Amino acid sequence: MYQDHHYSTAKSIKSSNNKQFIMSVDAKCNFSSCTCSYHATVHSNSELIITFKGKIVHSPSEQRARPIRGTHRLSVAEKLTSGLSPDQLRLKEQGHLTENNRKFGNHNLVDSSPHILQKIKEEQAKLINVGKRVPGYLQTITISPLRLILFTEGALILWNKIGSNVPISWDATGRIVMSRGKRVYYYELTVTNIASRSVTTKNLSGPSFPITSMLSSTHTTMDLVRWSPIVHSDGSLVFQLTAMRFFNGDNTMSAYLKRSWIIVNRKATNEDLSKTVVHSCFAHFSKSVKLQATKFFTKKKVAFVLWTMSLLVNSNTVEEMASMWEHICAVLLRPTQITAYSVSISCLSHAADNVNNDSDKDNFIIRNVKVDSKGEYQYSSTLDQV
Repeated sequence: MYQDHHYSTAKSIKSSNNKQFIMSVDAKCNFSSCTCSYHATVHSNSELIITFKGKIVHSPSEQRARPIRGTHRLSVAEKLTSGLSPDQLRLKEQGHLTENNRKFGNHNLVDSSPHILQKIKEEQAKLINVGKRVPGYLQTITISPLRLILFTEGALILWNKIGSNVPISWDATGRIVMSRGKRVYYYELTVTNIASRSVTTKNLSGPSFPITSMLSSTHTTMDLVRWSPIVHSDGSLVFQLTAMRFFNGDNTMSAYLKRSWIIVNRKATNEDLSKTVVHSCFAHFSKSVKLQATKFFTKKKVAFVLWTMSLLVNSNTVEEMASMWEHICAVLLRPTQITAYSVSISCLSHAADNVNNDSDKDNFIIRNVKVDSKGEYQYSSTLDQV
């Protein structure tokens, strides 16, 4: 730990050949039982002399760390504004400590006190304030076609800090503004809640935060490109194509699907992985599946169709999805319950149990539809909400 320093007050160096004192620095180890100390001296002939004395004695029960400053502090602040709470970041960084770090109490990666990370979090929160460069809320207005774009300075600052690190959702509705002829759509782009959350729960502690909104009498891809500042969209093709064009430069759906296929087959380049992922809302997807299924099946069988599609969507890899699809086909295409049917329905039931037991997955449909190993199924009346 730095103690003090001294420097020469001479206005000039007389000669490069002379060994003239420039400055000196003293430091000592901050561990209470350690006697190590250092004295460094710099001379005009570029000579650096370091004197060390004492004995290294670090107690495993004592933790020390250098102050978090400069670029290190900026790096920590960036991680805290990307959705991690101070507790979560501390636990994550503790996992990077080496055996020697732990043995000798060196906690430079995580700091010795958990309160420091909370202080940095509070410092960053104070920076997200409404400024004077973008006054007001209504920023753009056109009459033909009608279009109003709304946002604040504070929302832009928040977007610039975390927009590329947390999921973003957007949606539109035509039921907010009273219709007087042509329907006026209300659009809103929202950032996932970034409030602090505890280490023991993954539930966010508050509502999401609106970044920008728009009122428009037209509903096309280019309208949204003019408005747009990992994007979650509903089932609207307009939203999906807008996100692909604005964030990734993809002019067609086929270009996006081609890159997605490369990624799931583990052949992606760094450029492929740096592109924005467009997520289609599962609730809207399920509603579309239900609407199609009701054309061919009874209400009870529709529940089973939704259950199989939910298992397919919850696959983690393309290989798992292919296996899931094989079992689904084996169940739906077998005229009788032979051995292959029983094996496949058992595998699907087991997959559903895994989803329900996974804390990272909370699927409304799988939770409310129960299918046993014989293919008999029951479902809750709450499934009607889909």
